[in-house]
Amino acid sequence: MEGVANVRPDGVPDGGSVDSGLPAEFGDTMSSVAHFSLMIFVVATALNLVERLVRSIKVPDIHRQVSSLQQEVASLRAQALKLVSPDTFAQAAKADRKAIALEKDVERLQKVHMANSRHWLVRMPGLLRSVLFAGLLFVVVMSPKGGLVTRRVVMILEPGWLWPLGRWMSVLSGHAAGTGVVGAVPWAVLSHRVSKYVLGMA
Repeated sequence: MEGVANVRPDGVPDGGSVDSGLPAEFGDTMSSVAHFSLMIFVVATALNLVERLVRSIKVPDIHRQVSSLQQEVASLRAQALKLVSPDTFAQAAKADRKAIALEKDVERLQKVHMANSRHWLVRMPGLLRSVLFAGLLFVVVMSPKGGLVTRRVVMILEPGWLWPLGRWMSVLSGHAAGTGVVGAVPWAVLSHRVSKYVLGMA
C-alpha cells in the first residue's frame, strides 16, 4: 500500500536506524576524555623516564661497590682479631690500617653519592612533577562538577572493574563512588606509580 513504509521486526522502518538514546556529542566527549587520560599517563611516564636517565648519569649506583668494601672491611677486622698475639702483631696492625682506609673510602663514596643526589638537575624532574600536579589539581578543582565534559574525569569503566579501588579512583571526579568514573587526580597518581614500577624505579 502506498504511503506506508515497510517495517522490520525490530520496529524500525525499513532504511531507518536504531536510536541509541545517546546525545550526538557523546562520541566527542569520550574522545576528549580518552585524550586527557592518555596525556596524563604520557607526561607521568616521560617525567619518570627523564628522572631515571638523569639519575643514572649524575648518581651512579654505588650499592654493590659499598657492599663489597664493607665485606672486605669485615674480613680484615676478623683477620686482625685472629692475629692478636706478640708474634703476629705487625700483621694485625697492617690489616687494621687497611680496614680503616677502606672504611674511609666507603664514607667518601656515600658523601659523594648524597651530594650528587641533591644536584639541581637530579631534583628538576621531581620539582616539575610537583608543579604539574599542582596545576592539574587547580584545573580539577576549578572544573564544574557533574557531566563528563570536564577535566575532572579521565575514564569511564564498568563499576565492577574498579573494585576494590572504586571509591579512591573517583576522588575529585564530581561523581559518586561506584559509578565507574575515574578522576583525573587519582589517575595521575596511579600513572606515576605504574610507570615508575615499569621503569624499575619502585
